Amino acid sequence: MVQENQRRWWWSLWCTSVLALGSRVGSSVCPDGITPSSVIGVTVGGTPTCVYSVATHGGVLTPLTLITLNVSTTDRGQGQGHTIAPSTMMVGLRVEVSWLNGPPTPGPVGLRPNGPTLTALAGGAGVAFELTEPGRWYLEVGGLWQVESFASALMVLVTLPDPDPPSPTDLGVVYFGPGVHRPPGPGRSITIQNDTTVYIAEGAVVLGVIRGNNVHNVTIRGRGILAGSFLPGEPVPSSQVCGACKECNESFGQNVFLDQGSGVLIDGITIVHSSSWNIRLQSLTDVVVRDANIIGWRCWNDGIDIVPSQRVLVERMFIRSDDDCIAIKGMDPTMNTQDVVVRHSILWNQAHGNCQEIGYELWNNRVSNITFDSNFCIHQSGSIASIHNGGHAVVESVLYTNITAMGLDGPPSPWSLQFVEVVVTYGRYSGNDTAKRGAIANVHYDGVTYIDNHLGGLASTLAGNATDHSVSNLKFTSISINGSRAVSLASIRATVNPFVFNVTFDV
Repeated sequence: MVQENQRRWWWSLWCTSVLALGSRVGSSVCPDGITPSSVIGVTVGGTPTCVYSVATHGGVLTPLTLITLNVSTTDRGQGQGHTIAPSTMMVGLRVEVSWLNGPPTPGPVGLRPNGPTLTALAGGAGVAFELTEPGRWYLEVGGLWQVESFASALMVLVTLPDPDPPSPTDLGVVYFGPGVHRPPGPGRSITIQNDTTVYIAEGAVVLGVIRGNNVHNVTIRGRGILAGSFLPGEPVPSSQVCGACKECNESFGQNVFLDQGSGVLIDGITIVHSSSWNIRLQSLTDVVVRDANIIGWRCWNDGIDIVPSQRVLVERMFIRSDDDCIAIKGMDPTMNTQDVVVRHSILWNQAHGNCQEIGYELWNNRVSNITFDSNFCIHQSGSIASIHNGGHAVVESVLYTNITAMGLDGPPSPWSLQFVEVVVTYGRYSGNDTAKRGAIANVHYDGVTYIDNHLGGLASTLAGNATDHSVSNLKFTSISINGSRAVSLASIRATVNPFVFNVTFDV
C-alpha cells in the first residue's frame, strides 16, 4: 500500500509537470492572461520584456521588471552581495526604459540605491543604462529620495540565471513552466512534500500559496512569480480592501508557510499579493532564503517572519513590505530562536512596521546570536533597528553591522520614526505572556550610517520593564547620522528609562 501511494504521488507530480508546460508566454511579452504596465516599457538587449504591475502600499499598481543577466568567461565582477567567480564577468546588456504616456514630472532621475549611470533616450522618451552585474534598484523619476517618486518607481530586479534548472519530468519536482497557473483545490494551496522541489520557471506566474508541515529537504525556487491572492495587473479585490489593519481580510494567509522541519531552501522567486505575511518560517532548522524578491501592499504584509527557527541564512533579498521587512519572533515556546543571519539585502517597510525587527511575539525562552549585516534600509516609517520584547524571552548577542539607512522625504509618518528602539514591553502581542517579562542584553551596533533626508523627528527609545527585566550592555561603534559621528545617547536622541544599564559609545 505504501508503494502504491508513493507511485500515485510521483504520478501526480509528473502530470503536474507536463500540464505546467501548457500555457506559454504570449506575443505581448507578458504571460497570457497578465495585463502589462500601461506606463512603462522596457527592452533588454533590444528585446521587449514584460513589465508587470504589482500592488504596493495602498493597493497602487506599480511597475516591476525581472531581468536575468547571463554570464561569460572573460573577466570578473561582483553584484550586490554576489561574488562572481574569478575569470567570469557579467555580459553588458543595454536596458532601455520608455515612458508610454509621455515624459514624467521633471526632476532628478536615478537608479537607487547606487545603480548604474543613466543616459537619456532621444526626445526625452525614456532612459537607458548598461547592466554589468546583478542588483536590485528603484528607478526614481522626478524626485531625490522622496516618498511620492519612490512609490511609483519602476522596480528593476536583476539576477543571475538559475545554474541548474530541473527538467519538468525530474523525480520529486513540481514544475510550473512559463505561463499562468491556478492550482486546484481550496485556497489554491500547493502542499510541498519531503525531498521535493517546487520550481517556478522564468516567465511563470503561479496564483496560489505554498504550505508544508513537518517537511525535510524541500526547495522552492526558480525565476518566476508566486502571486498569493490575485494576479499582477489586476486591481485589489474588493474583499481585501482595508479600512484599517484590523479590518483586513486574510483569506489566503501567508504566501509561503512552512511549519516544523529541516533543510529548507527558497531561492530566486518573486512573491507578490499576499493577504498576510509573505514568508513564514516556523519551528525549522537549517534554512536558506536567498536572491528572492518580496513586494507587499497592505499592513500585516511582513516580508519574512522567523517564528522561531534555528540556523537561518537570509541573503541578497529585495523586500518591499508594508509591515516589518524582517521579523524574528519566538511563537513556538518549545524552541529557542538562534543563529540567524540577514545580510546583503535591500529593505523598505513602506508605511508600517520596521526595517530589521526582533519581536514582538517572543514567547520562547531565548533569542540569541542574531546578525543583520550589510543591509540597506529605506526609511519611511518605524525603526531601522528594533527589538520589541513582548514575551518572556531573554534576547542576547545581537549584532547590527555595516547597515546603511536612507530616509524618504515626504509627508510626516503617522508612526514615530526611530533610529534604534530597544524595549521590554507587553500588550497586544504578548500572547499568554502578558504576566511575564523578559530581558534584552548584549546588543552591538557597529558601522551604522543614517541620512535622514530632512525627515526630521528621528529619535531612539531604550526602555526596560524592571530591574530584573532590563535592557543592558548596548554598544555603539562607528555610528554616523547625517555625516556626524554619534558619541552619546544625545547623539541618537534617545529616551531612556531607569531600567537601562551600561550603554557605551566609542569616542
